[in-house]
Amino acid sequence: MGLLGVAAFAGWRWGDPLFERVAPGGRSGTEPVATREVSDRTLERFEAFRRGEGEARLVLGSLEVESVLKFGVPQIFPTGVADPSVAMKDGVVRVGGDVAVAVFPELPELPDLGGVIGFLPDTLRVEVRGTISPLNAHRSALVVHEVRALGIPLPDRMITEILVAFGRQAITDLPTDAMPVPLPDGIEAAYILRDSLVLIRDR
Repeated sequence: MGLLGVAAFAGWRWGDPLFERVAPGGRSGTEPVATREVSDRTLERFEAFRRGEGEARLVLGSLEVESVLKFGVPQIFPTGVADPSVAMKDGVVRVGGDVAVAVFPELPELPDLGGVIGFLPDTLRVEVRGTISPLNAHRSALVVHEVRALGIPLPDRMITEILVAFGRQAITDLPTDAMPVPLPDGIEAAYILRDSLVLIRDR
C-alpha cells in the first residue's frame, strides 16, 4: 500500500480535471489476475494483523497488493490512471499504470517531454521501478531507480525533476531520487524482501 507510482502522484497534485478516462489494458489469460476476492481476503488479514493477531510481521505478495489497489482502495488512483499493476522480485518493486498523456503539458518542470507530446498516443503505460525500505517510525522510503514510458527508460536526471513536480519536498534524510511513504496506523515499518512486501506491526 502506498506503492502508488509517480504517475498517480500527479492526480493528487493537479486533480482529476487534467486526466481523461483510460480504458484498462489486457493481460495474458494464463497469468494470475487480481480479483475482488483476493483483495477482501488480504484486507481481512491486514485488519487482523493490525489488531495484534498472529505474527509480528505480515508478508504480502504482488497479487495481493495489486488486488487491494484495484478493488480495496480504487479511489487511491485518480481518474486518469487505469489498470494498475504491481510486481516484486529480487527486492525491486515495479508499479505500473495506463496514464493519460493530458497530464504532461501541466509539468513545466519537465521541458524534455514537451517536444514529444505530439507523437505520443492518448494513453501510455508508465512504470516506476524502485525499492522500499524503512525510513523512521511509521514512514518508509520509496527510492526510484527508473521510470519507463511505453517501455522506454526516461533519463536518470529526470527522476528528481519528476518527483519534485509530483510534490516531493526537500528532505535532508532522503536522497533526491526518493519519496517518503507514510504508513497506515498500527504499522511501524514496511520494506520489500525478495518478492514480497513486509509490514511490521507497532510494538
